[in-house]
Amino acid sequence: MATSIKSMVSKNKKRFEEGKFNLDLSYITDNIIAMGYPAKAIETLYRNDAKEVLEFLNKRHPQRYKLFNL
Repeated sequence: MATSIKSMVSKNKKRFEEGKFNLDLSYITDNIIAMGYPAKAIETLYRNDAKEVLEFLNKRHPQRYKLFNL
C-alpha cells in the first residue's frame, strides 16, 4: 500500500526502482543524488523512509557519501 501512495505522490516523475528499493531520488551525476529530506514515522507513507535511504546509500555507495540538507 505504501508504495502505491508514494507513486501517487510522485505522479509522473521517475522513481529509482532497483531490487527492493523504490525511492524518490535522481542521480544528477554518478556521484550526486538529489532527493527530498528523508522521513520518519507516518511521513514514510508518502516520502522516502530514512532507514531505507541509509540502507540504499550503504549498499550502493559504502563509506562514500555525505548528506546535505539544502
